[in-house]
Amino acid sequence: MTYELQDLKSVADLARKNSIVTMIDNSYCSPLNQQPFLMGIDLVAQSATKFIGGHSDVVAGVVTGSRVMIKKIFDAEFLNLGGNISPMNAWLLIRGLRTIHLRLQRVCDSTRKIVDYLSTHPKIEKVLFPFHPSFPQFELAKSK
Repeated sequence: MTYELQDLKSVADLARKNSIVTMIDNSYCSPLNQQPFLMGIDLVAQSATKFIGGHSDVVAGVVTGSRVMIKKIFDAEFLNLGGNISPMNAWLLIRGLRTIHLRLQRVCDSTRKIVDYLSTHPKIEKVLFPFHPSFPQFELAKSK
């Protein structure tokens, strides 16, 4: 079974009609390669360790949402979320954000080279990568 980005929008629309809050983990895609808010998702959680921090010197995660949603969490459920980030770790994340565009561009470039190599390797039967022309929803992936 395959899912399209429109399916995520449909889920968000259905949830909103039934007063259900939606939340997605965006760690794999990063905040530059996918913005779930544009698909109607209420809250987005992601690891800040790899892409946002980027220097292997901080362990963190972030939850983002509308000002109203974040205020509700802060006012009512904040103490149930666990530890808070230290000022030093916050600074390390800000430092990482300064180079996130360059680092993610390098990741994307390297990924394309690896996928191209693997897709022609005689010992590899199949490569599944949304941005490779052999992928069934390649045109959809390019359009988003």
